[in-house]
Amino acid sequence: MAAGQDAGDRNMSKNGRKVWERSDYNEAAHVTNGLLRKMDGQDRKRGVNDRSYTCNHSNYHYWPINAGVTKGEITMTIYEIKERTRETSPYFFTRSTMRFFGQTLKDFRVYKQPDGKYLITAPFGPGKPRGKTERLFNPETNKLESVN
Repeated sequence: MAAGQDAGDRNMSKNGRKVWERSDYNEAAHVTNGLLRKMDGQDRKRGVNDRSYTCNHSNYHYWPINAGVTKGEITMTIYEIKERTRETSPYFFTRSTMRFFGQTLKDFRVYKQPDGKYLITAPFGPGKPRGKTERLFNPETNKLESVN
């Protein structure tokens, strides 16, 4: 939910940071969970009982960024990856490159891999997506690698 992301962004800015930390995720999850509880209560009043969420196994219930992450573990965000690849891949996340492919940072999804790398994906193409950007981020070298 956008309200949760806004709460995390406010917490990050309030503490003078440029990337999210655990407290920012916690604040975002807290706000999102509160809104979802309100929605569940309204649904029960209307007789809807079959609402299901897919991310409730993680530490940050219902927060899609952390889907599939084990409890207590935080996955890296696309914003952190952008900062860390500023020197090794200076043009990958530039405004002109992303505009050319019809992408924004919010289009990207980050998935932690068993080998410690992070898969980043995003659809590209104006209007109807025509393809998908896929890269592996290596946190040890701060480089983006192609997916084989």
